[in-house]
Amino acid sequence: MRIIPMLYRISFLIYLMLATTSCSATQELNLQSQKQTEHSKKLLSIFDKTWLRAKEKLAVKSSDEVFSQKNYQHLKSKVDTLENLEELKSLINAFLGSLNVSHTQFITTEDQDYYFFQSLFKANEVSNPKHYHIGLQYQKSLEGYRIRSVLDSYPAELAGLKKGDLIIKNNNEVFSPMSFKSTKPHTLFVKRGQDNFSVNVSPVFENIHYSMLNASKASKKIIKQNGHRIGYFHLWSGTNALFEKELKQSMLEDFKDCDSIILDIRDGYGGAWYSYLDPFYKDRESFYAFTIVQKNGDRSTNTAPQQTNHNYTNKPLVLITNSGSRSGKEAIAYQLKKDKRAVIVGEPTGGYFTIGEINFLEETDFLLYLGIAHLELDGKRIENKGVLPDVYVDYSTAPYPKRDPQLLKALEIAEKIAQ
Repeated sequence: MRIIPMLYRISFLIYLMLATTSCSATQELNLQSQKQTEHSKKLLSIFDKTWLRAKEKLAVKSSDEVFSQKNYQHLKSKVDTLENLEELKSLINAFLGSLNVSHTQFITTEDQDYYFFQSLFKANEVSNPKHYHIGLQYQKSLEGYRIRSVLDSYPAELAGLKKGDLIIKNNNEVFSPMSFKSTKPHTLFVKRGQDNFSVNVSPVFENIHYSMLNASKASKKIIKQNGHRIGYFHLWSGTNALFEKELKQSMLEDFKDCDSIILDIRDGYGGAWYSYLDPFYKDRESFYAFTIVQKNGDRSTNTAPQQTNHNYTNKPLVLITNSGSRSGKEAIAYQLKKDKRAVIVGEPTGGYFTIGEINFLEETDFLLYLGIAHLELDGKRIENKGVLPDVYVDYSTAPYPKRDPQLLKALEIAEKIAQ
């Protein structure tokens, strides 16, 4: 009889197949578990590095209390549940944001700021590293990404996108600022007030730092209004000598035949300092003194190196500010207001007035920006306060008007004070 041995062999083969399948499944689960463990360890390692560096350097009162073991364990327990770096970023920034120290943020490659800071602190040139974008700054909310500012002559402006627009999707996928992967046309689905519409945009491949320089150049114009010539220039950043060069070229050459000037310092980045004021003064005698207040309370006060400016403009000046006017740009607003050298129009500046330091430039997927010391101007605190405008004009809440109300008011004043 061969039936029993045959059945035995078949049963044995089935057993081997099941055992092999079970073994493979177990190995796969073990591999997944190992990968998950390694990933969790990496996130925890990044969190620990961030925690220790922030505890060491962040200019916050009661540092030991803020960075206590209790707070550490509380956040660490949440890190153990996270799946990716973006979730870790949200956790870290929620904690850092609660401390109210400006220039303090955990930044990843999914943020435009990552490429800006790489350009500013590592590449030391405005053009690198490159990334895809359409010339916007954003404000993230629960609804998605709302447009905070639109760069002059970039794809977003050319497509008709405006401040306050909410971008919902990019090519039928959830939108994020870094969701552009080529210069080919992308279809954006946008909400403006109660209206929904779509636009086609073709991204550029360049660093946002370089784009802001180009936008500053493109913003330059002479507006003719009721017989007056009004020069307009938007200084998008003061973080490279090339921006200062464009500012001086505009004020001292391009607008030399104008009756008045509008300088727009809304949004963009900060960085501007004493030399950005030189086009408006014959010397630096009245310039502010700035005091550095270290984390331990030590103070040191510095004044502007004195010089005489043989080439400067005394034309009537209007300055436009908003909450996106931050850091060194706030020093510009402070000085021009202090001397009544300009009429300031718009909203209070942002009150982002600490010395910021970039950490972990050697990493490839994240940076840590920390406010390591406070700054005062003439003994006055700007941090979390800002500089108030002479003429307040709101442009920060919905529904957003079709035309820029701050620019319209600036033009009205520039016409009144024109020479």
